[in-house]
Amino acid sequence: MRLMPEPPDAAPHEPGAPEARSRDPFAVALGNASLLGVGYVLLGRRGLAAVAVTVSLGLLAVLAFVEGAGWFQGVVFAWWAAVAVHGFYLATSSRTRPSGVRAQRLVAAAAAVPVLATFVVLRVDAAQKESAADEAHRAGECAQVLSIVDGLGPAQRLADAPLVDRANDGAEACELVVRARRQAKDDRLLAARTIARYQDHRAARWAGAADYRADLLLDQAAENLRAALTGDVDALGAGFDLLRKIRGEFRDRTSDADGVLADFLGGLPVEDPCVTLKVTDWIGRQQARGSTDLRRAEGIVDEVAPAALVGCADRLLAANNPSEALKGYQRLVTDYPEHTLAARAEKGITAATYAIQLRDVRTLLTPPYGGELPPYCTTPKPYGGAKPYRGRGPHRTMLFGQDHHRDNLPAPWRATDDAAAVLVICAGAEQLGDVVETCTYEPVDMPGGYRSVTFHKYKVPVRVYEVRTGRLVANTTVQIGGTSCPYFLYGLPADEYVSPTTADIRAAYQGLITP
Repeated sequence: MRLMPEPPDAAPHEPGAPEARSRDPFAVALGNASLLGVGYVLLGRRGLAAVAVTVSLGLLAVLAFVEGAGWFQGVVFAWWAAVAVHGFYLATSSRTRPSGVRAQRLVAAAAAVPVLATFVVLRVDAAQKESAADEAHRAGECAQVLSIVDGLGPAQRLADAPLVDRANDGAEACELVVRARRQAKDDRLLAARTIARYQDHRAARWAGAADYRADLLLDQAAENLRAALTGDVDALGAGFDLLRKIRGEFRDRTSDADGVLADFLGGLPVEDPCVTLKVTDWIGRQQARGSTDLRRAEGIVDEVAPAALVGCADRLLAANNPSEALKGYQRLVTDYPEHTLAARAEKGITAATYAIQLRDVRTLLTPPYGGELPPYCTTPKPYGGAKPYRGRGPHRTMLFGQDHHRDNLPAPWRATDDAAAVLVICAGAEQLGDVVETCTYEPVDMPGGYRSVTFHKYKVPVRVYEVRTGRLVANTTVQIGGTSCPYFLYGLPADEYVSPTTADIRAAYQGLITP
């Protein structure tokens, strides 16, 4: 009889732990690789299976829905490896030879393969979308990037969370580009600032961002300088500031800046000489700033400023603004004394000076109240544009203080416009003048009681001023004759005025107006 070896002792059994079934270690590991606890179920460890499923679902939820936590994918992989290894270890600890290995492996594969296949498909899908988004991003097609990244959801995060995070970062950067393009329709400078933020973004990949920003600044500079040609000096300064900024930041775009400046300078002079003058004056005041563009612009000032000075002064004079017109003419004579327009400016100085004098004279010739003497009669001023008071005349006259006398002067003697007046006569109150005749009257209520009435000429004190010089040319009186001793006289005063005719009034003033 042969001695038979005793069977090996069974593996020690932990108190309270369920008896582990004899299972194929590979099948158990593969079942646990499904993250569904299938390996533990094969081992009869239902408690472990429930814990594994719960933990797996929790980890997968964090990975799928928490953005920016791509690093957590390492935790999930560690857990996946841990449960697979743990299941393999538990299966190898059994001392009994497993049976039905093939069936066990098929069950495990049925659980794990779909999970792993889904993982692979999602990972490939995520990689393709991220690659397409990256390619579109590098081409500056950011609207397309946002559309592609919208297709990367929780499922793709489960497959490759770091890749989805990278895609989301790119989309975040691209949102700035899309926003800038929208802003550029109304505010290029705001769009340029948004593109600068894009360039600073960690996920910026569009190499054309710098050129796009330069284009925005160039377009805005060109628009500002075009606005300057309509008289907007603030826009002029903003345009040159942008050109200086472009030359400082974009050395490869200096030729484009040159083109913007050339277009602006080519637009000078504009049709309105006053606008041209505003532009050239602004440029002239910027010499201390000394930018390249300003130095080039200064070269056109001497070319167009003289004509602008005279042309603008002409317009101001025609618009009844002689004071500002005079400044323009005087500037040309001072700054460009040898210029061909200097003679024209000299004439303009005379015309503007006369216009200022005429304005002052007109103000002084306005009486404060009807019938009163105007301020001119006490504080006359010259108007050099008036004709001189010499020759036989008649010299057109403005007569104040005696409206009745004025109205009886012939039209060729009267000046209806201040600018046409040669003389200003300031007439005072009427007084008794020379005696013409004394007549005796019998009062109606006193028959036989005769009274004498002396008839006098009208004596009027007058001051006569030459409008051209404002000087007093006569300070005298005129006496106006007329008929006396009418057949009937009411009241019988001791002194009475004669009754002048139109001819009498004209005769009195004729010596002054037609000397």
